[in-house]
Amino acid sequence: MSIESKREADYERRLGERAEMLDRAADRIAELEAQFASVRELYTNRIAIGKERAMAILQLEAQLANHPDTAAWITQFCIEKGKWSIETFGPTDELTGPNYQTITDHIRKELAEIAENPFDLMEWIDVIFLGVDGYFRYDGRELEADLRRKHEINLTRRWPDPTKRKPGSCTEHIRDAAIAAIPEEATKGVE
Repeated sequence: MSIESKREADYERRLGERAEMLDRAADRIAELEAQFASVRELYTNRIAIGKERAMAILQLEAQLANHPDTAAWITQFCIEKGKWSIETFGPTDELTGPNYQTITDHIRKELAEIAENPFDLMEWIDVIFLGVDGYFRYDGRELEADLRRKHEINLTRRWPDPTKRKPGSCTEHIRDAAIAAIPEEATKGVE
């Protein structure tokens, strides 16, 4: 084989490798676009979304696109966090007093700290930690599936116009429409 033939073969091989790399990248981009299409559709179809809210959604999409393995990482983290919690605070049956009260009392304390300084992100993280701890201590086993199930339930509910809510008040779903729209078995154990 001549030097020129070797160069051509090497060039073709490198082109093939680059084409494969580009194909993999295109596939990954298509996967990410499909993952976020439902989020985009949901929010672009809302009439009173507002520019600020749309920007927050786009920022969230960008963050998720930069971290495609978030779900796997969260699952692993929750397992590690659960082990630490049991080692540090004891198994569920050894908690002082009714189990749920120790967690809900702690959540209330964290919420008071958030009310004092809502920009302290570590206090929000404390609430997430406590929620995850409560979830697993009360026999939660499929966090990702349950998060998705709850989100699907919320998507089927009717919500009041957020632009008409009183400042400082929460937005809750319209209960009569939500109950009618969701099959009974899908809501067992979910509030």
